[in-house]
Amino acid sequence: MKLLFKGLINRQIDSVLHDPYANAYNQGEDGGPWQGDKRVPEMTPRVFEGKYELDSLAAILKLSNQYYQYSNQDTSV
Repeated sequence: MKLLFKGLINRQIDSVLHDPYANAYNQGEDGGPWQGDKRVPEMTPRVFEGKYELDSLAAILKLSNQYYQYSNQDTSV
């Protein structure tokens, strides 16, 4: 289970670093139905939906904190 959660945390961190203003990401460079939306920064094909929501950023912080607490303070992510 640790490997599963580490992978999830790393995936979310990678996505947020790619575009912190997006709230949904594709697994690959597939684009999404909202690619034509005008926003700054411009959406890349990796972004599925680009609307900014504070809870999208907070989710990775919450997940990372919960993993840290329940894994006996594992910081190897």
